[in-house]
Amino acid sequence: MSMRLPLDKNQHLTLFSVYAPTLEAEPVEKDSFYSELGRLLTNTHAGDKVLILGDFNARFAAYSIYSSSPSLKGRVNLSKDLEKNLNALSDLDNPTPENLWDNLKSSILKSSEVTHGYTKRLHRDWFDENNQEVLDLLAQKWAAHQAHLAQPSCTAKKASFRHACTILQSKLRVMQNNWWEDLARITQQCADIGDYRRFYEALKTVYGPAHQIQSPLRNSDGQQLLTE
Repeated sequence: MSMRLPLDKNQHLTLFSVYAPTLEAEPVEKDSFYSELGRLLTNTHAGDKVLILGDFNARFAAYSIYSSSPSLKGRVNLSKDLEKNLNALSDLDNPTPENLWDNLKSSILKSSEVTHGYTKRLHRDWFDENNQEVLDLLAQKWAAHQAHLAQPSCTAKKASFRHACTILQSKLRVMQNNWWEDLARITQQCADIGDYRRFYEALKTVYGPAHQIQSPLRNSDGQQLLTE
C-alpha cells in the first residue's frame, strides 16, 4: 500500500506500508516481495521524500500457525484497518498538507486503538482505586486556579484556590491512608487463616511487580561474552 502526500514548497512525501514474508514463506514469494518493493521505489518521483512503514523483522516460529498467533493476526488486522482508513483520505474536501497530515495521524491512532487497544497496568495502587474521585478533585482545583488567573487581584478567588489545594491534599492523604489500612488488614487476615496465596498477592501489591535484570558477564578484556 502506498500514498503520496503533498508538502510545503511543492514537495511530496511517498509513504509505503509493507509486511515482509515470514521465514516459512517460499523463496519465490520472498523474491517477489522485494522485487515489487524495488520496482515501487524505482518508480517513485526522484524529488520525493520516501518513508517505508512496515515489518521487515519477519521471524516466525515453525511451530506457530496463523490462528494461534495473536500478534501476527493483530498486525494483519492493523494493516487492513489502516488501509481502509487511508483510502478514505482521498474523499477530503480540502486536501491541504495540514489536513492530510491531521487525518493521517488520526487514521493511525484510530486503527491502533481498534486493533490493539491500550496497555493495561498490571500493578494497581491507591491512586487507581480512587481514580474518578481524584480526577474530580483535580478538576475543581483546576477550575479554581483558572478563576484566580483570570482575576489575580480578587482576594475571594485567591482564597478559593488555596482552599481547593488544601482540600485536594487532605483528601488524597485520607485516600492513601485508608488504602494502606485496608491492605494491611487483608494481609494480616490472610496470614492468620493460612491463606498464603492471597497473602503473597497482597505482598506483591505492596512491593509492586518484580523486575528481572540480567547483567552480561564478559572476560577480562570485555570482548567475549561468557555464557557458561
